[in-house]
Amino acid sequence: MGRWLDAMKKDKMYLSIVLALSCSLFISGYQYIRRINRMEPEPLPVAERPKIQADAAAYSPGDRLLEVKLGRDRERSRELERMEALMAQSGLSDQVRREAEREYWRLTQAISKEKELENILKANGFDHCMVTVGSKHVTVVVGEKLTPERARSFGEYTAEVTGFGLEQVRIVEQP
Repeated sequence: MGRWLDAMKKDKMYLSIVLALSCSLFISGYQYIRRINRMEPEPLPVAERPKIQADAAAYSPGDRLLEVKLGRDRERSRELERMEALMAQSGLSDQVRREAEREYWRLTQAISKEKELENILKANGFDHCMVTVGSKHVTVVVGEKLTPERARSFGEYTAEVTGFGLEQVRIVEQP
């Protein structure tokens, strides 16, 4: 019976040591989490806002698509302002901030690709043209009737510049 009591005392001693270590680890982890939650995250740098206002050639008075282009650019400007306001808010979760940054980046890239494609179309003799790059497709509006070969070449080039597949490129003729 004496050996059994000695064994029990040793088990109790080991158990109390394990319990004390577990409690101290739990308390230190809890304090660490509280300290992290109290810290203010550093704001991520915001990219410089692109200029939506293009040169005078982009908004020529005789352009039949002028109102549509102006509406597109106004909406893009509003979207960028919304993303900037969202990113400027403090207390956002990292996931929401990253999503806002991705959307901001996508919008700036879309604006750049739209201008590039419109300039290429104008260089090819299409004075009345407009390109809109969305999140899932690209729409190219030209002011005249296209031959099937010319439409295919525009579609291929648009897909190449934007990174979208040919099935995601829409060409609209407005003669």
